[in-house]
Amino acid sequence: AEAWHYYSQINYEASGYYCLCFAESFQAGGDAGVSKPSETTRARKQRIVLPEDYGEKIVKMVTDQQGRLSERQLELGNRYIRHIMNAIQGLGKVLQLADQSTSSDSSKTLQNTLRLMKIWFEHGDYARIDEIVRDSITRINLRVWINVIPQLLARIDIKKPMIKTLLLDLLERVSQRYPQALLYSLSVSKKSRTKERREAADALVSKMKLTQGTLIEQANMVSDELIRAAILLSESWSEAIEEASRTYFTNNDAETMIAGLKDLHAA
Repeated sequence: AEAWHYYSQINYEASGYYCLCFAESFQAGGDAGVSKPSETTRARKQRIVLPEDYGEKIVKMVTDQQGRLSERQLELGNRYIRHIMNAIQGLGKVLQLADQSTSSDSSKTLQNTLRLMKIWFEHGDYARIDEIVRDSITRINLRVWINVIPQLLARIDIKKPMIKTLLLDLLERVSQRYPQALLYSLSVSKKSRTKERREAADALVSKMKLTQGTLIEQANMVSDELIRAAILLSESWSEAIEEASRTYFTNNDAETMIAGLKDLHAA
């Protein structure tokens, strides 16, 4: 496991190096991409400020728009992708062999899981990378994902179809094996103001009901009562009246305004 840890770390750092080289090649007109031998990667990062999604842009340019890149840029882009794929494979192996019996191992496992998720959510919507991520995730013990359930659920409304499909499949498998670990976080997601997140959470809960109907019912009851106890009636009405006022004066929609107040009155 230790060897795979260093293998993934080396490739992850190498991908960062080639990302900077790729950016330099654009700044220099396409033929550059190698820094001075004396300049460290850290110094280059301070000199070249890149957006967070720059790595994703590199993959897109290499896979979709190869004709617009110089030979040097194409070489750097392919090296970046190769090291990203190697890093994913290494992280997958580390997590397969993870032993969380000690606190230090548990900390390393969490760090590696978060790093794998970062690469997955950034690059997982490309076929070559999706295939490697899918294979790695299938082999990892489901127990590993319990500590990052909030981070996984935070992405259930992601727009990238390949990532979303694999993510929902992973959450469904975790919910069947460890339903208690997902219930509280799912109950929060079900009450999200984002439509896509609510729909994804509802779909997961519906699948869980097939095998864990009683558990879901009890969890919903506890969640509703906790919310009822935490929010004063005056606060609920104040927020509802403010929202109703905004609906009426902004959208001139009296029907929706009344419906919103009726729901609270019925409760």
